[in-house]
Amino acid sequence: MILSDDFSQLDHLLQESGASGHQLRLYLLRHFSDLVRHLTSNLDIDAVLRFPNEAATASSPVEPQSDPAEESPALVPSELACPEYGDEAALHRVRTEALEVFEHRRFDQQSYVVLWMDVQQLWGHPFFLCMAATTEGYRHILGFVETVARDHDAMASLFQGFLDRGLCAENGLLCITPAIPTLSRVLTDCFGPRIQFQHCQVHKRERVVSYLPDTDRLRIRGAICRAYEIPELARARTALMQIHAQLIASNHSAAHWLLRDLDATLTLHRSGVYEQLSSSLRSTRCVTNVVRQLSKRLRGIRPWLPPPQRRAQFALLLLEMERPMRRLAHAAYLSPMQSALFAEETS
Repeated sequence: MILSDDFSQLDHLLQESGASGHQLRLYLLRHFSDLVRHLTSNLDIDAVLRFPNEAATASSPVEPQSDPAEESPALVPSELACPEYGDEAALHRVRTEALEVFEHRRFDQQSYVVLWMDVQQLWGHPFFLCMAATTEGYRHILGFVETVARDHDAMASLFQGFLDRGLCAENGLLCITPAIPTLSRVLTDCFGPRIQFQHCQVHKRERVVSYLPDTDRLRIRGAICRAYEIPELARARTALMQIHAQLIASNHSAAHWLLRDLDATLTLHRSGVYEQLSSSLRSTRCVTNVVRQLSKRLRGIRPWLPPPQRRAQFALLLLEMERPMRRLAHAAYLSPMQSALFAEETS
């Protein structure tokens, strides 16, 4: 390309800027990936440089999405193959740069109040993803690892990396997890006592009904949903205990799993703002949606990529998916929730 020397000089300057230049490099990374996509679509390069947003709108209409985490148009890798521009090597640099930005960006300039984490299947392998929300309600994708949530060493390494990059738990963190004991222990060891757990209510419900015959699943699933939707803690717990009493007479395994760590699924109820925040904080649904959208964007990419290239591809797509995420609904209630939950420990 004609401007290759200029790009090399700019990249050298940004490399010398160190950590302070990560945000600028991330911005240029996103713009460059859009530019390559437009070049491979045979658009006028001058129009792309002057009006990148209009060109993107005209060339790739965005389909409506049901979840904010799924709103950005997919960056389809098959559209980014154009030998004329030598973009195979260029895209490799983009992916490498994305991984560097993803793994080195700092968290000490943000005040986080919520962590979501869950493990999903991606390309036939377990994929653990961690997301966070700031006190203003903005969602960020903190990190991922290709392993199960019961892998103590992998989880500890991931969370220690967050701490090394400035993630602070001193003001209290609400950790929304799939209720895996190993994961809870690692979180407590890494972040200390200033965390509380909200076990995913969807995981709890599905675990309970998995022990029931098909004839009873719909009825019990609906009863558990209605119980959790009650905003008052005492009433919600009473409704769940009534379901437990019914299950004792019919299925001891289902009754056991409903009662196990039941209070951990009602942590958000104790905050007094369950009605306002329950749509976002009662489950790990946002992680599931992000992994589902990531799986869609990976269609057409060879799943047998070497691990370093695969990780770089994941980082690039996750950065692109994070950009259009909207604020959480009723974000103004996040600070009162934090104060209510963690004031109990100091009182």
